[in-house]
Amino acid sequence: MYVKMGSVARKNRAFHVRIDNHDVWNLDSTLANIIHPALIRLRERVPHFGYPTPYDETEAYPDFSAQGSFEEILDREAESNYYETLWMDKLQKMIDAFAMIIDKDEEYDKIMHHRDDADAREEWWRKIEEGLTLFSKHYHGLWD
Repeated sequence: MYVKMGSVARKNRAFHVRIDNHDVWNLDSTLANIIHPALIRLRERVPHFGYPTPYDETEAYPDFSAQGSFEEILDREAESNYYETLWMDKLQKMIDAFAMIIDKDEEYDKIMHHRDDADAREEWWRKIEEGLTLFSKHYHGLWD
């Protein structure tokens, strides 16, 4: 696989992508090896220029209902910090899931090949599924 992308600042941004047959063998792992470091870079980029706005009522800022309408929010900095922390936690779960896909080490071999480790297997896959679900749910929010 070969990927080269020009600068975002260029009017005519150039994209050069070549994908070979061996790249699509075990494509989930190939993509995980690309996505994982990109998510780490996104998380580590400072300053952060924003975070996705949560539209889910369960993620609403806890003091939002007490503060009244959007225009009347009393502490915008506290609200911003709350949403940024929420976003960083989700981003970390995505990073962890892709790391688990990439790093199938001795622990993975132990829990996947011994019948006594059913609970550990379920927990392993639950963490991966949680991270992948967050990735798909927030795919359009992966910007900075």
